[in-house]
Amino acid sequence: MREYDSVFCANSECVLHVRPGDVNVKGNGNWAKRADDIIVGRQRVEGFILCDRCASRVLSSELTLRRACAA
Repeated sequence: MREYDSVFCANSECVLHVRPGDVNVKGNGNWAKRADDIIVGRQRVEGFILCDRCASRVLSSELTLRRACAA
């Protein structure tokens, strides 16, 4: 499944904007354990895969993400 090879969170400002194989990343999937031992999931919101925190921020209009334009 392609999602397992993508960034965990599409928000480039998020600490969870990482891919399997990046430094300090072990494994892949829909759950992540942060450095502070908090476990978070990810979900699709407005076409983006986001960690739970960023998804909540998008849904409450605190965060707006833009798609990269293909040239």
